[in-house]
Amino acid sequence: QYAGLQKQDRSYNALILPSETRSLAEVTRALYRVAPSQPRLPLLVDALLTLGRDDGWGSTQANASALLALTEVIKSKTDDTLAVQVTLDGKEQSLKLERGAPVARLRLLEGQSGQVKLVHGTTAALRTDLVYVPAAPGSAVAAESAGFVVRREHRKLRPEGPFDITVLDAPGKQLQLASLDVVEDHVQVVNPENRHFVAVIVPLAAGMEPLNPGLATAPPEAKPSAPPTKAPTYVAFMDDYVGYFYNELPKGTYDFYFRTRATTPGTFVQPPAHAEMMYDLSRRGQSAGARVQIVRPKGP
Repeated sequence: QYAGLQKQDRSYNALILPSETRSLAEVTRALYRVAPSQPRLPLLVDALLTLGRDDGWGSTQANASALLALTEVIKSKTDDTLAVQVTLDGKEQSLKLERGAPVARLRLLEGQSGQVKLVHGTTAALRTDLVYVPAAPGSAVAAESAGFVVRREHRKLRPEGPFDITVLDAPGKQLQLASLDVVEDHVQVVNPENRHFVAVIVPLAAGMEPLNPGLATAPPEAKPSAPPTKAPTYVAFMDDYVGYFYNELPKGTYDFYFRTRATTPGTFVQPPAHAEMMYDLSRRGQSAGARVQIVRPKGP
């Protein structure tokens, strides 16, 4: 039956188990519940692990199915009780793991050296994650390309005549705006190959308000000069960013346009725009960061 799923026969309903990962995960999960001693189960587990990459199996549904199946595997091999002793900066803390609660978490606000010791049980796995805030501001970030090329420019609207264009081709450029100025963001993404599940995120400086042309109350100036090169699967106009999301993005060059209004006087950081594969974060690209200065207009 499993071999039959590899054929190009599309007579089955792909909406039920639309990927090899989900098919394999559901079979593995079911067998571990009803026949945990089945001799072929190690082959299924190895195949499931091989399909995964560093950051998942390629989609939210595939990730969920694979993790649920692997949970069944872990439960079947978990001792009744595990005791772990954690020592950080000379202070000891005990963590307990059981079948009903097989994961224990410990969160620290600062990096500390320490030791983890299994004091009761046979096998335990340790995972560490480091989350940090860079010392440099987002405006100092340089453009990078690791699978996508992203360029960004600002087009300030004038009462008459063409846009006043500022190309953000180097980090730290400062944009000078007055309150109520309207700016059209133009982001260009070069995608060198056909890809699935791609996100294009365009952060906004704190003093800028996005103008969503899809709202019934949107002013006329909210409509950009052109639509996206390819209509996104989903678009989000948020307070601090505008995001475009694609289930499929063919090879090519894509342009995105939307408008914002300067509202709050001050100097603000504008982080770089970036494009990335949602399930393979090693494939990404970003533009340069910038700063936005908004001043009050002169006169009454």
